[in-house]
Formats: sequence, structure tokens, C-alpha cells
Amino acid sequence: MFKPKMNPEYSHVNSENFDLFLLPNVGRLKDIFNKYLDGLDFKSKINLTDFGTNDGKNIFPFLRIMIELIRQRSASCEICVTLNDQPTNDFSALVKNAEDFKNEIKDDFLAVHNIPESAYHRCLPDKTIDIGTCSLVVQFLSEYVVLENALMFVPGLLVSDEETTKVRSLAAEDLKTFIRARLTEMKRGAIFFVNIPTDPLKINEMCSSTFYQLYQRNVISKEELRNTFVPVNNARTETDIKTAFVEIGKDNGVEFLHFTHRRVKMYQNKDLLKCVRAWISPSLMAGLCQTRSNNDAADVCELFFHDLRSRLSDMKCVDYNIYEVIFQKLPVYCVEICIDPIIRASKQNLRTKQTRNDTQQTSPDHERTDTWIAIDLESGLQWIQLAVDRTSYDVTYIMHGTKLVRLVTAMLDCREYFTKMENGV
Repeated sequence: MFKPKMNPEYSHVNSENFDLFLLPNVGRLKDIFNKYLDGLDFKSKINLTDFGTNDGKNIFPFLRIMIELIRQRSASCEICVTLNDQPTNDFSALVKNAEDFKNEIKDDFLAVHNIPESAYHRCLPDKTIDIGTCSLVVQFLSEYVVLENALMFVPGLLVSDEETTKVRSLAAEDLKTFIRARLTEMKRGAIFFVNIPTDPLKINEMCSSTFYQLYQRNVISKEELRNTFVPVNNARTETDIKTAFVEIGKDNGVEFLHFTHRRVKMYQNKDLLKCVRAWISPSLMAGLCQTRSNNDAADVCELFFHDLRSRLSDMKCVDYNIYEVIFQKLPVYCVEICIDPIIRASKQNLRTKQTRNDTQQTSPDHERTDTWIAIDLESGLQWIQLAVDRTSYDVTYIMHGTKLVRLVTAMLDCREYFTKMENGV
């Protein structure tokens, strides 16, 4: 796996972006998390987790808000904050900032931990996370891809159709791997926020073109051109993102709570070359050092950034399109039921038993077939009776005892339903 060593300067230029990435979603996340907290007894530890934490300054303001929400309900509930980044991150800055954060909070029941690990791997035990966040991570690829002529992947620029397919396929699988890992780590009902940056292709194009010109001028060899790659894909589309969530979500009980995108201007009022250098330099050095000494590779990097500076002179920022997703791991196995017309269950923990013909009730608008299925709730196996529309085979009614209740969606939240039944709703 390709793991470029991160530059300490990366932490600096990508720090203190809370207002840019998280603040616009704080109100929505507070409302959702408050509803989640309504169902807790606060006897168990509550876990707040961030992936791609960098030096921590982007996430600490958000964590403070979530901790205050918890403390409004319980003064002594244990809270664990887990901060993750890849092993090549500059953890010295994160450790210091995390300690400062904990001292400022002054909470005897708060613990803060760091986990160096790729976000594409499992980082936590099963059913750990109560609320999780992730910013500026999933644009990075999990592996090195050989591109014959390009430093960075930009569709249609110095890349073949085969190379485009390789990058897009890896990026699609990476996103699904990320979602799958987080769902395993999340408790039922837990919430997760992730933003996915796309479309800073103008600056990526400049970088690739500038590096290719070094090859044309015989400053670097063809081998060095092939060896050097910045492992990012900033060309995901809305369809790419939604497809990953749908494919993983249908078998894992995922609900989209929010999906949107907006334009974001990064690195405003900063030295743009310094910002770009912070995250490109490690990849340049990793590629060039395969054939050169560190000093020779550093000299080539200096020449590259000298050439790049003139091309960046008219740019004041990097313009991103940020996709923002809030999703929830449903509190019980809320399974989309498929009728074929005999019921097919899409989860292994659903079982069917023979159709009952002794109930003759009909729905207000349609004939129906009564089918019993078992759904594995946390409290144990329960049998419920579904009223199946014979025409469309959609599950639109549910029988509980003698009650016929219309469903507003084919996604059935079993716990909520049985709670309503017990309360006579």
C-alpha cells in the first residue's frame, strides 16, 4: 500500500477549518444527536469519534458542543473521544492539542484517545461509535496506482481509458470499504457525518502539467514520471457517492438523513503554493527517492514548485465542491422487504413461516395476502404479520394482533413500531 509520509506543515495549512466544514451542519447534527440521546439510559460509555483528525483543531469545537449536549442529560456518564488519522500523520501536534482540549473541558469523566490507522481499515471494536465525523479523508486513495504520464488523476488529462477505469474502480471500492468499516463500528441508531471533497480539478491539472513538463525537459526520467503519483481522486460524482451508500446500505440497515453539496473556497488568505506543497511534497519525494538520493529528489521538488508558483499567481483559493452526508445505522434491522410475490427477505436474520389464510381482513384499498415473518430484534425473535398488496407486492400494511396499520414507507423500524403498539398508539 502506498503511504507517503505526511509533512508537519500539512497540519498547519489544513487546520482550523471548523467554520468551513462542520459549522454549517452543527444545528442539524445537534437535533439528530439529541433525538438519539433520548433513547439512552447513560449507564454505558458514550463514544465520539473523528476520522482524519489531523491536528484536532478542526474537530474540537464540534466535540465541545456534543459533550455539552450529553452533560445536559448526565453529569457523570463516561465519554470517550477517539481521534483517528493515518499512521503517517504528525501525531505530535495532535497529542498536544488533545491534551489542551481535555484540560480546557475539565471533565473527570472524559477520556481522549488517538488511533493511528487508515480509515479504510477497522479502527474500533464492533458497536462502539455513538456519533462519528470525517472530513477531508475519502478523497485519498488506499493504494498507489501507476499512471504513465500524470502526477494526479484528472479525467481526460494525460490518462488513458484503462487508467481512468483503475482509479474510478479503486475509489468506488474505497468508499464502500470506508462505509462498511464505520457501520461495523457504529452502535445501532448511531449517527455519522462525512464530507467528500470533489472538483478542485483546475489545480490538479496545473500540478500534473507542471510535472509532465519536467519530463519533457529531461529533468526527470520516464521511470520517475511513472513512479510519482499523488493518490487522490477528486473526480467523484453525486451518482458515485449515492451508489456506494445504496449498495452497502441495503444489506446493513443504513438510512440517509441528509445529503447535499455546496461550494467551498479553501486556503483563502494563505500562501497557496505553501498549502499545495504541504500535501503534494510527501508523494513527490516518495516517487523520486526510488531513483534518487534525498537531496537530489528535494532539488527536483524545488524546481517543480518554482515552476508551479508562476501558474498559481492568479489563483486566490482552491474551489471545491463538497458533498455532505449524514447517515444512521438503524436502531434495529429495518429491512426493505421484497415480495416476489412470495416474500423474499434480504437479511439472513429474517425467517418466514407459512402463509396464514384464516385472517380475512382486507386493506381499505387493496386485496392483501397475510404473510408472517420473523425479525431479530435486540430483545429476541418476534413474529409479525405483514399485509402484502397483491398488485404491487409492496408491504404497505402491518398486522399486530387485530390491528391493521398503514406503513408510510417500506423500510420498517421495528422497535419504533412495537413501542407504539405497547403504548396503544
